[in-house]
Amino acid sequence: MTTIDILKKTRAARGGLAVLDEAGKNALLLSMADSLLSHEGAILAENEADMSDARGHISDVMLDRLYLDEKRLAAMVEGVRAIAALSDHTGRILSEVHRPNGMTIYKKQVPLGLVAIIYESRPNVTSDAAVLAMKSGNVSKKNTAMGWALYNNAANSGDTETALDVLSDMVQHQRSAAQALQATRILKQLSPETQLYQAQRSIAILQTQLNEEYGDDKAPKLKIDQTLAEQFMKAADQAERDAVLANIGRKHSAQDILDCYAEARAAGHDDINMDLIAGLPEDTPDGFARSLDEVISMGADNITVHTLSLKKGSRIMLEGSRIPGADEVAQMLDYADPTLRKHGFAPYYLYRQKYMSGSFENVGWTKPGGTGLYNIYIMEELHSILSLGAGGSTKMVGGGQIRRAFNAKYPREYIDRPEKRRANLMDFARFYAEQGE
Repeated sequence: MTTIDILKKTRAARGGLAVLDEAGKNALLLSMADSLLSHEGAILAENEADMSDARGHISDVMLDRLYLDEKRLAAMVEGVRAIAALSDHTGRILSEVHRPNGMTIYKKQVPLGLVAIIYESRPNVTSDAAVLAMKSGNVSKKNTAMGWALYNNAANSGDTETALDVLSDMVQHQRSAAQALQATRILKQLSPETQLYQAQRSIAILQTQLNEEYGDDKAPKLKIDQTLAEQFMKAADQAERDAVLANIGRKHSAQDILDCYAEARAAGHDDINMDLIAGLPEDTPDGFARSLDEVISMGADNITVHTLSLKKGSRIMLEGSRIPGADEVAQMLDYADPTLRKHGFAPYYLYRQKYMSGSFENVGWTKPGGTGLYNIYIMEELHSILSLGAGGSTKMVGGGQIRRAFNAKYPREYIDRPEKRRANLMDFARFYAEQGE
């Protein structure tokens, strides 16, 4: 059976599972838990083979994630049974509205349909993903020994014969690049980036098969048009970044930032700083990494990597947006440090704020000769700083005290109120007169 056949058959099975009642789903889940135990030997043997293949190719941390033993498998079985014990919310009415014309509109929980999940080095995800999909009335795609152990019992439930399919290898049975590309179109739920990745992976595996069958010299050479692939990825990445900007209330787009940068360079600015924030709502470690890579490729001279500061009463906190956890923020910062160093940047100032995600820090990076003394002075609070321009803050340091004077916030207000500018300058002069300087 080809991958296309598997995907089509899996999608066709969703109707039967969607109408299965709670008792039927729970009976199926409990039988799947029993099947995991009865196939323990085969599962652990396959896991040991995976471990042998992986040693020397992945880190010890990843190996530990991949490893299975009786205790971990028993925990997975208990996880399946725990999910079976949960209430089934499929079909629950969340709200209803009665219209003047007599029509009643319901908001109802329904299954998504076909769910594809991509993961690595976590065998427990195979069972977790499968049983969660089952419990919520969805179908997913299967492979691996564990998938087959779960499938053996699912297959006894009639309409749910192909409801269990945990995504692992898009092209195990494929024999053509066309099928690989068609498979990614069938899985419309996947992101454009993941679709492209699956197509590339499919073609790479197919190329290996062709080389083995016909020989490296005679086998046809397959490839994806890089220009089209880059355009495809750029469009997907742009949409993702725009979504992050919208979630923090910004009205501009990612393209606006690129255009502004280009205009600044064209105007003759030869030392441009770009700021990135790790931990923005709806952002991901991969999304942050792509943003950093692009900022570096643009040729920014200074890059400041901030960590999101969760201020009380802010829009982000009040709206309850999904904020990346400390582990995700750590992944972002762990990517930034070696990447910036590799491209000739060095850190030269650091500071922290209250309520920062993961209790991390903000770090300023620069290429040689681009150190901004202002950034150092403002953090040390050992130097006075005279600010000019809208929104500026003058800091006066001396005699064991610090005073501040703030300029008008908006450009028009700053221009129209010269008396405010003069007052701030007078405060600055008066402060130094008091210090005898």
